[in-house]
Amino acid sequence: MARRFKVKPIRKSKRALEKVKDKLPSTGAEEEPASPRITNDTVAEHREEVLSGGRRFLYPLQHSKHRVVIISAGLIVMLILATSILSWMMLYRWQETSNFAYRVTEIVPAPVAKVDGEYVSYERYLFELRSSIYYYTHHAQEGVDINGPEGERIIQEAKIKALEKAKLDTLAVKYAKEKGIVITGEEIDNQIKNIQSQGGIDETTGVLNDVLSDFYGWDLDDLKKVVRMQLIRQKLPAVLDTETIDEATRVLLELNDGAKFGALTKKYSDDQLTKDKAGNIGPIKRDNTELPKEFIDAAFELEKGQTTNELVKTPFGLHIIKVNKKSADEVDVSHILFRYFSINDYLKKQLDAAETKDYITL
Repeated sequence: MARRFKVKPIRKSKRALEKVKDKLPSTGAEEEPASPRITNDTVAEHREEVLSGGRRFLYPLQHSKHRVVIISAGLIVMLILATSILSWMMLYRWQETSNFAYRVTEIVPAPVAKVDGEYVSYERYLFELRSSIYYYTHHAQEGVDINGPEGERIIQEAKIKALEKAKLDTLAVKYAKEKGIVITGEEIDNQIKNIQSQGGIDETTGVLNDVLSDFYGWDLDDLKKVVRMQLIRQKLPAVLDTETIDEATRVLLELNDGAKFGALTKKYSDDQLTKDKAGNIGPIKRDNTELPKEFIDAAFELEKGQTTNELVKTPFGLHIIKVNKKSADEVDVSHILFRYFSINDYLKKQLDAAETKDYITL
């Protein structure tokens, strides 16, 4: 007969059950609260919670950007400062004439002197000096060692002349601005064509560029700088030389009042080759290259026996023109010339009288 076992109910205290429960792995069901429902009333609050979480990652990124900007700005400032110091040392202490130094002066408006309230650009000074140094270096006289004591003396003289030329040019530009003188690109191009024509240089061969490079180390843009300054100097006397203008105006009035052309020529003309010949130049054609275009145009507008009613301005001075004979392509003319003062002498007088200050010591 089988033995029967009686199952007794397991009775544990509440405290013992809690201990067992604590040892069991948690499912998280009782610890995590139910997810809140998003409604129209809670959407704003939920959006703010999301944005707040994102800002934790955004603020460090913004801080990093600010550091990059600050560091970059600091490096740029240091670079500019270092470049400025180097440029100052190169120009004012070492007085470099290298290509790099010249390019710096083309970019930075550094002054080399001040004259009559106007700054003289270092670029203008170096342009003159480098042209002279190039010529002496490549075309020095036989027996002159450009790197020896004699060469040092020549370079020192070139520096003095270059600085004076730069000052004179600065005064010329100042007076041109005050008098409203404007030099156009067309005038510069025409002047260059005249240079080529007088030198027998074909415009299409590139010979001009070779000559400029060989003798002065210039290119065409450098020549244009020189020509522009030449044209300014040519035009200045017509507005500055009031004495010559007054004298020519008075002689023109005498001629209109009946005075003899030949007698006035002998008395007043500054053309020493023609003044004793009643001012006769002889026959000229329209394509004449020895006389200014303004002179030729005025002469061909006159008829035989006529004289100009107004003074004719050319780079040589003021003219009163008379036509003796005329044909279809040729006129025989006489003139009375009133030569302007030397613009270079005038500018030197102004420079001597002006207040000047040099920023380099030669």
